[in-house]
Amino acid sequence: MHFNASDQNPSLEAYGVPFSCCIQLKNETVFNSMCGYETQKMKNSVVSRLIYTTGCLDEIVWWGKQNLLLICMMSLSSVQLCQIRSVQQKKRKRNPLLQQKVLTGFIRSPFTVCRHWNSMHCTWNTKL
Repeated sequence: MHFNASDQNPSLEAYGVPFSCCIQLKNETVFNSMCGYETQKMKNSVVSRLIYTTGCLDEIVWWGKQNLLLICMMSLSSVQLCQIRSVQQKKRKRNPLLQQKVLTGFIRSPFTVCRHWNSMHCTWNTKL
């Protein structure tokens, strides 16, 4: 009822638009919440400097059409990254030594031969 464009509407907001449609000026320190009043009575050339004349959904659709190639490339790269990640996880599950190397940086194997046979401090860790 507030923004109803009729002469029977006694509201000050008649022939107006909500303040969320208003364009905030750079030199404006306090936001003018009454900037959209009676804008439906004005000419388009004047109104386009005061308020946004297209809706949010229309702007989003326009942006999507303008950047369709970018959106497609980002979507495809996201799918490819997910596939690469799943292949890497499958490889780690099949090879537990590879998974252990990823976690610790070492392969632990009881079959590793010590370099010093007589050493009391023989280690089982060998780097790849």
